[in-house]
Amino acid sequence: MGLTGTLLILGLVPITAALQNSEGFCGKFPEDGELKTICHRLVKWDQEARDLWPNISQLEAPTKQTVYDCTDLECLCRFMNGEWKFGAFGSDCRLKGGNVLRTSVRREYRKLSEEERIR
Repeated sequence: MGLTGTLLILGLVPITAALQNSEGFCGKFPEDGELKTICHRLVKWDQEARDLWPNISQLEAPTKQTVYDCTDLECLCRFMNGEWKFGAFGSDCRLKGGNVLRTSVRREYRKLSEEERIR
């Protein structure tokens, strides 16, 4: 497995939000050791990942332009001028008339009961 695998498995070098200064953190390891090199690499990767974070918001998908772009009830609720509410038993969309927007089940006409056909 080697020293690197052992290091990662045992978690000897945790990467946390407190890692700002690699010399201060990695100074705990011997100067000529492989652990210090690994520590500096991990700190460098951590910093590079943090540098990417502000740019991630620019990569988000644009908002849905039409009702046909929606794939969930929360998105559809906006187009129906409803109000998305979070409750104790989940979330739902309340429409202006007080009705609740729900998912529907599509079935063939021949599978409907007589009562369902009348509706």
